[in-house]
Amino acid sequence: MRQGWHIHRAKTHFGLTPGQWRIVKAICNGADTRSKLEKTCNLSRSTIGKHVSIIHDCLGSSSIAGIVLHVLADDAARAECFPDWVNHDTTTSNM
Repeated sequence: MRQGWHIHRAKTHFGLTPGQWRIVKAICNGADTRSKLEKTCNLSRSTIGKHVSIIHDCLGSSSIAGIVLHVLADDAARAECFPDWVNHDTTTSNM
């Protein structure tokens, strides 16, 4: 029996597909509107809309800012989206 192609798709951070993760990375890099996402990701408006809706469902967010906050809260995702990010540990003191 032949299995569907979708069964073998790899998942990335937060259980997103590579295409959905590419949109998250574009959002973190400043593509904060659907028209910017269309240009950055070279996808149609309807495809962007479907992906963003799935991303919101997976993350439990309802806004672009919510997506970015989820990325910032996850060390591995933050390192991939914001490679120059310096994480200052505020829980310890050097005094």
